[in-house]
Amino acid sequence: MQAVMSLVGIATILGLAVLFSTNRGKINGRTVGIAFAIQAAVAAFVLYVPWGGRFLDSVVTGVQFVINQGKHGIEFMFGTRIEESLGFTVAFNVLPVIVFFAALMSVLYYLGVMQRVVGVFGGWLHRLLGTSHAESVSAVSNIFVGHTDA
Repeated sequence: MQAVMSLVGIATILGLAVLFSTNRGKINGRTVGIAFAIQAAVAAFVLYVPWGGRFLDSVVTGVQFVINQGKHGIEFMFGTRIEESLGFTVAFNVLPVIVFFAALMSVLYYLGVMQRVVGVFGGWLHRLLGTSHAESVSAVSNIFVGHTDA
């Protein structure tokens, strides 16, 4: 039943995208199909290949480590002033992590690390999907820094 609901959700999103498209003739079915096939392949790799799941776990552990380092910095800066109200939670827990991650991405871009990562994955998308290189690089960059910074 869960698989059926997932397929219904995908079909609904695709249907809404086609419905609200201003130029339905320009939708490339090959690109959409290959993109979904890539997603399915990555999901199968992570879910059904033992070392695929371990790889994803190690990535999650690494990201969690980076976020925890930011939280240690928050504790160092603000100490016991943090209360358990919504305003304080946003101000002292959420916003500093966002600032920390933005600073980390800026450093990685400055060092040229992110350009290489984005370039490699953007090149793969460009070749696999047949989209322009600029579109592919922009899509990959959005994964890491969002629309405003990409």
